Amino acid sequence: MKKILLAFLPVLLLTTSLSANVDTTARIKGTVNVSGASVEATHTPTNTTKTVVSSASGNFNINFLPIGGPYKIKISKTGYATQTIDVMSLTVAEPLKIAVNLIADDIDEVQVIASKVSTSKVNSGSVLSSERIASIPTITRNIADYLKFDPRVSVNGANARSTEISVLGKNSRLNDFTIDGVSFNDAFGLNDSGFATMKNPISIDFVDEITVDITPYDVSKGNATGGTITAVTKAGTNEFHGSVYTTQRDKSNVGDLPNGEEYSDFDEEALAITLSGPIIKDKLFFFIGYEESEDTRPSLWGTSDSNATNKWGTSSQTMDAVAKHMLDTYGYTAGSYNSITFPTTQEQLLVKLNGNINDNHAAELIYQVTEDSFYSNYDSSANPVFSNNYYEIPPETDRVTLNIYSDWTDRFSTRIRFSDRFFEQDANSGDGGYGGLMPEFHIYGLPNREIIYVGADRYRMITTLLLDMKLIHPQSTTLL
Repeated sequence: MKKILLAFLPVLLLTTSLSANVDTTARIKGTVNVSGASVEATHTPTNTTKTVVSSASGNFNINFLPIGGPYKIKISKTGYATQTIDVMSLTVAEPLKIAVNLIADDIDEVQVIASKVSTSKVNSGSVLSSERIASIPTITRNIADYLKFDPRVSVNGANARSTEISVLGKNSRLNDFTIDGVSFNDAFGLNDSGFATMKNPISIDFVDEITVDITPYDVSKGNATGGTITAVTKAGTNEFHGSVYTTQRDKSNVGDLPNGEEYSDFDEEALAITLSGPIIKDKLFFFIGYEESEDTRPSLWGTSDSNATNKWGTSSQTMDAVAKHMLDTYGYTAGSYNSITFPTTQEQLLVKLNGNINDNHAAELIYQVTEDSFYSNYDSSANPVFSNNYYEIPPETDRVTLNIYSDWTDRFSTRIRFSDRFFEQDANSGDGGYGGLMPEFHIYGLPNREIIYVGADRYRMITTLLLDMKLIHPQSTTLL
């Protein structure tokens, strides 16, 4: 028995060479026609307020704001009338740029609604806000369904694992997919999608914003020569919110094929639940999301005398004889062979705490765990095969992210991000893991030059993939 173990030992890195350091907050920058003006931005849902003072040249910069909105921005100075700007929403990709002219204080207050606001785009990508995400129809609820609305992104593939997201024609493995600013890619490059999961890498019910950067110039967005795809998860506010999503589909929901035959058997089930709200009003908030799904699609192949859609030249009598020989001679149960069925399952849990430590410091803590189960076989199903020749791919990913945001002065802000990602994929055979003790047999001399495969898959006896990565990303912003 041969054991292959690929492992990365835990390592502490102060670099972005192995993982991108993508921002997940919004930003406001602008100018005022006077120096020393107070600029106050309030995120209405959480009552989070940040205040800075304009520089001698009138410039100001407010960093690390929660995405979304609405926002109320007040610009004031003694001797001048206060101006108020209402902004519906802020995004990660598009910092808000405003220019304000304060006037004499013989007018108590000037109310400005959006007309004085313009956006300064600093990338070549696209943004999908939570409102836009909710308005896009999708059946699979795969994140790829939302990315293809950028004309420079093409999506190919029939299922989540084989979905290829190509940005400007590049291979999907050359993209960098991040969740809350931390890379969430396939650590070993085995999946066509480039994701670390067999299905959707993040439930769309957990996502507040999706951005796609095409060849970003920002050095913090490394680890990609294709595109940088960022999903920012939802956060709690001062109001309680919850949602429940459930769906179930089978072949009764699908029409007949063009030749009049019924569609092949399948069954899909999914359940997603979210809950968010305040723990301490104006100070500490939570978001919890859970999703589970199961997709069952039998193989289309079976023996010559079966009811399978596609038939081998080999009969059930021959397959039964092989199974009996394996059991009588070796005590080995070969499994089934007609329309072999294994479910593809996934469970996701996301817990996010975000809060204001004081007026100048804020923090968020994110925990996510994803568990998948997917069955496959190395050889083509066009040859007779027993179910125990299939092997399970059960990747599990645990992620913890801590962000600390600090405004030390009106000119200097910092963010310290710590992330701990653990990935494990321990493949085993379809008989529950014991098939590794039984070699794979090939039986020749059959009709149509077919080959019967029986026993455990020859390449998946005991293969374990491990990744344990700890990263620290410090970032500072200075207004000159």
